[in-house]
Amino acid sequence: MRLDRTICKLASHCLAAPLLALVAGCGQQEVDGEVLASIDGEAITQAELSHEFDLDNLAEAEAGRAAANGALEQLVDRKLLAQLARERGLDLDADFHFAERRALEELLVDALQRELADEFGQVPDVELEQFMTSNGQLFAGRRLLTLRSPDDERTLVFDTARLDRNPDWLEAVAPGRDLMLEGRKWTVLAVDRINSPRQTQRNFARQLLVKDKVEEELERRLKEMRQDSPIRYQEGWGPSARNSAPISDQTP
Repeated sequence: MRLDRTICKLASHCLAAPLLALVAGCGQQEVDGEVLASIDGEAITQAELSHEFDLDNLAEAEAGRAAANGALEQLVDRKLLAQLARERGLDLDADFHFAERRALEELLVDALQRELADEFGQVPDVELEQFMTSNGQLFAGRRLLTLRSPDDERTLVFDTARLDRNPDWLEAVAPGRDLMLEGRKWTVLAVDRINSPRQTQRNFARQLLVKDKVEEELERRLKEMRQDSPIRYQEGWGPSARNSAPISDQTP
């Protein structure tokens, strides 16, 4: 199971209803419904603004009004500069073409990952508890180990969350004992437990499980698509470079 041992970043693009109303009240009146501004007929809507800027959790109305207007002005500036680039013909540049295609493909892959994460979001409690038990180094058994090398007196603070598995020695580790870690011998100077609320641990476990399920599903889909799709490589390229033939000589 391949897991990235970092807490997943969850980006929110939702703008709270009171702030949407606040944005609408800033500056000029709306041109048409949710439209906040327009540049040569191109509308900037509340939906576009809220998608790009998270203006939630603002305590005061005055601060919210300033932040909303500031975000809107950033959006206007970007669109004006993009317009200037088009006038210079930069949207026809070869480098721009490939960068645009890459950005579009990456956005589509991100959207696919989010959709799959929603599909796999309901993790049974039994599976969740089994995962947390099998990976104690990330949850109830997580420790910060202060270590010293007997060779050069170097010290190291090691987070057991970096471990790929739950080792047998984790529960027995104690100051004064020696252990082998990443191919080196260390003396344990201190052991500090990382205590977090049970619900926080469960939420983290769910994120890791969902992430792993998404990766497995993407790998499965890729394997199927590579088998079903007519992928042809030029001679000397691809996974079977030694046996590849020129594309012109390959049957479709």
